[in-house]
Amino acid sequence: MNGAVGIFAIAAVYLQLNHADILKDLRKEDGLLESATAIFYFTASGLFLEACRHYRFRNPWCWGYAIMFFMVAAEEISWGQRLLGFATPAALQQINVQNEFNVHNIVGIHENVRLAGLIVILVICFILPVTNASIPEARVFYQRLKLPVCPIHAMGVVIIAVTFMAYPRWILGRIIPNLDEVGEFLLSVGLLAFAAAEYSCVRGRLNRAKGAAAVG
Repeated sequence: MNGAVGIFAIAAVYLQLNHADILKDLRKEDGLLESATAIFYFTASGLFLEACRHYRFRNPWCWGYAIMFFMVAAEEISWGQRLLGFATPAALQQINVQNEFNVHNIVGIHENVRLAGLIVILVICFILPVTNASIPEARVFYQRLKLPVCPIHAMGVVIIAVTFMAYPRWILGRIIPNLDEVGEFLLSVGLLAFAAAEYSCVRGRLNRAKGAAAVG
C-alpha cells in the first residue's frame, strides 16, 4: 500500500508543478478526490461498526470511531446536499464561508478545524501506535481497554498526507487548495487502513476463539 501511495504522491506533486489545472479538476466539489475521500471514510465507519458488532456493540472505542468517520464523510460531501439537491438554510448561509450545509465551514469553526483535526490525528496515528509498540505497560493498558490502535504501516501514509497539508502552510506560508485536497484524500486512505486492520484483528481473534472452542 505504501508503495502505491508514494507513486500517487509523486504524481500529485508533478501535476501541481506542471499541470495544476488537471489537479484542480480532480479535486473540485464532488470530483474524483472528494468523492473517493468520502467513500473511504464511509467504508472506515462501516468497518468499525462491523468490528463493534463482533464486540456485541459493547466497545465504546469502535462506536466512537464509527461515528467520527461517518461524520467526517458526511461533512466532506455536505451531508449529500448536492447529491440530494436541497438548499442551504438561510441562517446557515450567513455563517458558512462556502454557503454549504456543513459544520466545518462555519465561521469560527472553519479557522480552527484543521488544528483540531491535526491534534486528533497526532493522538490516533502517532502517539497511540508509537507508545503501543515501544512501551509494554502502555500496550497492556490499551489491550485491557480494548482500544483500537492504528497500525505502524498506516503511519507512513498519514505522514505523507499531513505533509501535503502542512508544508505549504508552515514552509511556504500559504494555502494550496490542490495539495490540501490531496492530503485529505491520503488521510482517508491511511485511516481506512486503520479501520481495515482493526476489523481484521477482531475477526481473527473471534475465529481463533471459535476454533479453540471447537477443538475443546
